[in-house]
Amino acid sequence: MLAGYSPFAGDNVEDTVNVCALVVEGHFEFPEGGEPSNFDGMSRDFVRRLLVKDPLRRLGCGRGGVGDAWAHPWLAGYNPDLVQRRILQAPWVPPLQGAMDLSHFEVFDEEETEHTTMTYDGPDGPDLAWAAF
Repeated sequence: MLAGYSPFAGDNVEDTVNVCALVVEGHFEFPEGGEPSNFDGMSRDFVRRLLVKDPLRRLGCGRGGVGDAWAHPWLAGYNPDLVQRRILQAPWVPPLQGAMDLSHFEVFDEEETEHTTMTYDGPDGPDLAWAAF
């Protein structure tokens, strides 16, 4: 969300699987570009702590639970109770022309989309796309 796109998406299924494998192994990079304020030291620290491979050391997985994550300085000013109750005000609400206004979404051309068929081999068979995990 900080970059405006999924950090786990590649150009195709194989690239996406490779990106996910690197993240699982603990290798990740912050994207270049975007709003500079989105990638300040505090936000990078928060994300790095959430992606620690060892759950015993991962932010939000210790004795303090999710409270440890909420206590991180990057989330200062956010009230977890308002978030949980879903009453936190959105930072930006797009102006709409009506209930079906889609003008703020990208145009999706299905004909230009690469279609990949994936199969599931069942619980006892390997799912080849995720075999690296």
